[in-house]
Amino acid sequence: MGNTSAKASAKNVQKQTGCSINFIGHTQLETQQSLAALAESKERRRAELLAFEEQQAKRMADEAKLRSFSQANHNKFLNQITKSQKEFECKLAEVHQQKEESRQKFSKQLHETEAEMEASVIDVLKSIQAHRDQKQLQDLVKAEENQSQSLLAIKLEEFKNLRKEDILGMK
Repeated sequence: MGNTSAKASAKNVQKQTGCSINFIGHTQLETQQSLAALAESKERRRAELLAFEEQQAKRMADEAKLRSFSQANHNKFLNQITKSQKEFECKLAEVHQQKEESRQKFSKQLHETEAEMEASVIDVLKSIQAHRDQKQLQDLVKAEENQSQSLLAIKLEEFKNLRKEDILGMK
């Protein structure tokens, strides 16, 4: 029934245009062309999918390389920071040790200087005391000398008087 209607349509077209159309043959040709176009479209789509998959695989490989490179750089950077920190800590410990040694050396020198100053002060005080004692001793010696001279003068006077008395008493 559908075929008769197609024939009637084809006759109708033939009357109007003057060309005869073989509808059944034409439909097979269109079907073959459609199938070929569909196969070509399918093949093109498959090629596009393959290209897309290749691009995706390449992009993923590039991302993996980038992550690996980034991780390597990150690890290298961390190692450099760790190394720098260890060097800094060693230098800091060295500076602290030098400061401590310097402080101890200064403290020792300070104690030695204090001891020397104390000894000097004691020597000065002894010298002053000795000088004072010497002055007192000189004063004492002088006083004794004066006393001795006075006594000697008195004794001489007594002796002279006694001698005078003796001499006068002998006469």
